[in-house]
This record gives sequence, C-alpha cells and structure tokens, in this order.
Amino acid sequence: MIAIALVFVYPVIRTILMSFFTIDNVVSKMSEWSFVGVSNYTQLLGTPLFRQTWVTFAKIWVFGGLVIMCIAMLFAVILTSGVRGKSFWRAAIYLPNIISAVALANMWIHYAYNANWGLFHNIFAALGWDSMAQFQWTSPDHLFLAMMVAYCFGAVGYYMLIYIAEIEKIPQDIFEAAKIDGSSGVHSFFHITLPLFKGVFKTTLTLWTTGTLGFYIWSQMFSSNRDASAQIMTPMYYMIRTTFGDMASAYTETNAGLGAAICVMVMLAAGVAFAIISRIFKGDEITF
Repeated sequence: MIAIALVFVYPVIRTILMSFFTIDNVVSKMSEWSFVGVSNYTQLLGTPLFRQTWVTFAKIWVFGGLVIMCIAMLFAVILTSGVRGKSFWRAAIYLPNIISAVALANMWIHYAYNANWGLFHNIFAALGWDSMAQFQWTSPDHLFLAMMVAYCFGAVGYYMLIYIAEIEKIPQDIFEAAKIDGSSGVHSFFHITLPLFKGVFKTTLTLWTTGTLGFYIWSQMFSSNRDASAQIMTPMYYMIRTTFGDMASAYTETNAGLGAAICVMVMLAAGVAFAIISRIFKGDEITF
C-alpha cells in the first residue's frame, strides 16, 4: 500500500493540483507556482490544435481499432484451425511487439516508405504499378495513413495472442458437435466463438483504449514533417510538448501546469471510456 501511494496516488494528486497553476517546469518548488484557477482548462479548450488532437485520438481509436482487432481475430482463427507451422507463424506475427517502437518507426519511415528504393517502391515497381511505386507515403496528405499502417503492423500480434488464448480455452468437443450437426466454419465462428468472447472483447477494448490515450511515440517519430505534424498529434504528445517544450516546434508553450491539465483531461476521458465499456459488456459472461 505504501508503494502504491508513492508511485500512483501521490503523483495523481500532485498532477491534479498542478493543473490549477502556471509552472515553469515539473521540478519547480510549490512556492514558485502561480495560481490561475481553471484558466489552464479554458485555454486548452480554446486552442484549435488541442481540440484537433482529440479528433486524431478518435480516428486512431476507431479506424486503428477496427483494423487491428479484425486482423488479429482473423489470424487467431487461422492459427487455431490446425494450420501447419502454427508456432512459427505465431512467433513471426508477434515479433514486432518485442522490437522498440522507435526502431520500428525508423524502419518504416526510412526503408519501407522510401519512394526511391524502399520496400513498397520495389514491390510495386516489380508488379508494374508505377503510380503506386512513386506514392509519397510520408507526404503531408498521407502521413496519418502511413503512421497507422506502421502502427497496426506492430500491434496486431499482441491482440492476436490474446484471442488465440481465448479460442484455445473453448473445448474442441463443441466445434466437433457443431460440425457433425452440419455447421460450417463461418457459422461456428459467429454462433460459438464470438458469443464466448464477451469477456475478452471487454479486456482488449480496455487495453486498446488505454494504449490509444497514451499514444505518442509514433506521433513523435512521424512528425519530422512539420507541415503535417498537427494531423498526427495526440493529446499525450501535445502534453509532452507543452510540459517539456520542443525547440523545433512553435505549436506549444512550455508550461507544466498546462501539461498537468491535459493529464487530468486524459484521466477523465479514460474514466468515461471505461464506464461506457463496462456498461456495454455488463452482465455475466457466457460460459461453456
């Protein structure tokens, strides 16, 4: 309990308190704080760029979530259907999760997306698709798409393992009985597998929401294009720039109190999201 109080409760209380002050940096003494009341919150709500970060968050949560969960589920079903080389494919798909996000982002930006000799360029050129071979992935118009493709590539394996574990918990006798009764693989998936996934859907949706609220590394790596960095800036990335500053950007001012207010807003958003998720998936889980 002492450890929890030191590493969680105290920082949360201090962050909430800081959000009502103007503070030069996070290590400033309390005697140096300037009380401003709710001005930090009103300033943030009146800043177009900050409001845009929440739009970006919503786009990542909706579109990224749909792509990742659907692909992860597809892979999980395939790898639990008796396919050969199950262990190899499971390890290969999960591999990006053990690689640093910074390293992955650099690989995508400087190799896969390179319009002159990158991976996509070579593949499309070999297929004779010249327009796609010259596609500018990291241009301002396509930067969000490029970031999401790279991020989804790295995130699918994590959720795939969760789904695999849940599918393997279902007794095979159920599927065999359904097959004997004439149920196809697709019919069994929608009428047996999915109904039994209520609990794991709640878990993965909670994990995805938490991860999206804390999304900033990929925005940082893909924001080298200053003309387009606003469209990929998330609330957490905006908070880091506000709290610690960014010499290469003129978007935000350095104010630890303003950054603390963003943290409080993120915490409130997380609380609301978790309440909604619990409401949607309320009731007893279906068991076998």
